[in-house]
Parts: sequence; C-alpha cells; structure tokens
Amino acid sequence: MAMVDQPGYDSLRPVGKRRGGVAVVLLSLVTLGIYWLVYVYKTHNEIRQHSGLGLGGGVGLLIAIFLGFLTPFLLGHDVQRARAAAGLPQRVSWLTGFWTLIPLLGLFIFAVRVQNALNDYWATRR
Repeated sequence: MAMVDQPGYDSLRPVGKRRGGVAVVLLSLVTLGIYWLVYVYKTHNEIRQHSGLGLGGGVGLLIAIFLGFLTPFLLGHDVQRARAAAGLPQRVSWLTGFWTLIPLLGLFIFAVRVQNALNDYWATRR
C-alpha cells in the first residue's frame, strides 16, 4: 500500500516547495546545469518523503548525472504517480519528457508543465 493511502498521512509528511518552471530552466542555464542537478535531487526527494513514491533524491541524482536523458521521463512519471495516489487528475506522465527533445523551447515547456502539476499537488496537500 502506498503511504499516501493511509488516513491522516498527508498532514504528517513534509510538503515540497513550490517552484516556477521558467525559473528552474533559467537558473539551470545560468549555472551551467548545476541548479538542474539540485532541482532533480530536491524534487525527487520531496516526492519520496511526502508520498513514499518515486525514486528518491539520491537515486534521481545519480540517474541525472550518469543517464541524464532519462531524468525528464522519470520526473514526469513520479509527479504523475504522486498525483494519481492523491486522487488528482493526470496532467503529466513519463511522456511529458519528450518535450525536452525540442531544443531550448522544449525545456521550458517541460519544466512549466511538470512543475505546475507538482505545484498543484503540493497545494492540495497543505
């Protein structure tokens, strides 16, 4: 059983930070990718700590470092699983990662879509 299914569980677990998708991409570009690694770690970690679902920060970070092309697909999937477990409609999935194949513009579309879906999830968990 997923941890989010337990009565009263949400109120006991830390809620993740709301972020702006555009800010994530801009900070990642300015820091030459360093912020992207921080974002991947924090996002995977927050989802795992709150819902018990997903890879977790350490595994997500290792995948981002060594198999970075998988990261957008895994982020979309983890956000979708957390939303589904909370009874929220699907707004993203692993397929959302395909946006990143469009140079630069695709990164913005991906980050905004995934982060907005995650922000919506966090808003319902407070």
